Amino acid sequence: MDDLGHYLRIRFGLAPGEPTAQQLQLITQEITQFILRESREPSDGELGAIVASFCPTTGRWKYGADVNLELRRQLALLRAQAKK
Repeated sequence: MDDLGHYLRIRFGLAPGEPTAQQLQLITQEITQFILRESREPSDGELGAIVASFCPTTGRWKYGADVNLELRRQLALLRAQAKK
């Protein structure tokens, strides 16, 4: 899940210390609940809202990498785990 935290930090402009382990656990739980409830991965906007609900620095930092593909791969892993 550390990779997921890294990609969320880059994609949603989180401070270097976010997401914390606790924030990442809450985000992961919320994403899993979303997948189970909606039977699909959250859109970029929905994922951003989930992250923002737990990370107060969302959108305040700018990084140079584009990580959308890897973030989608991480979400697919969460979806697969949620279906078990």
